[in-house]
Amino acid sequence: MTAADVMTTDNLQTLHEGLGVDGAGEMMAWQSIRHVPVVDDDGRVVGLVTHRDLLRLAANGEGGRRASEVMTPVRLTFRPETPIKVIIEAMITRKWGCALVTDDSRHLLGIITEADFLSVVYGML
Repeated sequence: MTAADVMTTDNLQTLHEGLGVDGAGEMMAWQSIRHVPVVDDDGRVVGLVTHRDLLRLAANGEGGRRASEVMTPVRLTFRPETPIKVIIEAMITRKWGCALVTDDSRHLLGIITEADFLSVVYGML
């Protein structure tokens, strides 16, 4: 089984690195997601903003921040043919809640979350 077999590809939401994150929480709530990839002017993945990041900002009263100031830089992405065991190991080791699947140019192809793996396990039962 590979990343392509489990990744979510429909209705992928992204946030441009120069945009403010104030509306990102509303988008996350509306789309029922907890992770939003951040892209640059060329559409390449450069970071990730999570629900937890936004909660931290709200708790500290820090509004008006740009995605580039809040995001966690993404240095490791996966290809569609990557075995899911490799991705699971990376997520466990790094304590990630998701993994991003990109092409060679780092354009987003899909996202894999813990919920995607639960769906796979459920399908096996």
